[in-house]
Amino acid sequence: MIKINLNPYKKEKKKVKPKIKIENLGSFLYIIPAIVILAAVTYTYYETVQVENLKEEKESLLQEKRKYKRAQTQLTMLRREYSKLKDISRELELKKAVYTFLSKEKTDFANYFHIAYTVLPDGVWLNNLYLSKDKFRFQGASLNPVQISKLYENLQRYFSKVNFRSTEKKHTRQNVYYTFRISAFDLIKEEE
Repeated sequence: MIKINLNPYKKEKKKVKPKIKIENLGSFLYIIPAIVILAAVTYTYYETVQVENLKEEKESLLQEKRKYKRAQTQLTMLRREYSKLKDISRELELKKAVYTFLSKEKTDFANYFHIAYTVLPDGVWLNNLYLSKDKFRFQGASLNPVQISKLYENLQRYFSKVNFRSTEKKHTRQNVYYTFRISAFDLIKEEE
């Protein structure tokens, strides 16, 4: 295809390409690396500041971690001490309960001794006397069996059940005496 210019007087407009002058190109070539270097230095400074901040934060976190470990160690020791104190407290409570129980169960035997003294007639000797809250046992001897009967009658004033367990006649060279064993239960009247 052939092009013919029908309007020779009209010139075609040429597209103008920007021309960079070598003088400007040289300074432009220096500016770009300077900008890149400046950006790299700024970025490096920014990163250094960030790293320093992170190091400070790491150090503060390590200090807090040490502080928490010390607190945890102290807490463990306190828990052990608390456990020991709790065991001691439990032991003391048990001892207190035992003492309370024993003090409630404590019986004033002075009155029981008075009863034993009151029921014992003259001429009766005791070899063995057993006293508890609900039972008395007398074991002894007498020269006269009537005195043993009197002891039996005296016991019936204070107890609802009185049992002869045994009576035995014994001889020595000079005398005849009687041994006895009497049990009494259910105290009904206490001496005033």
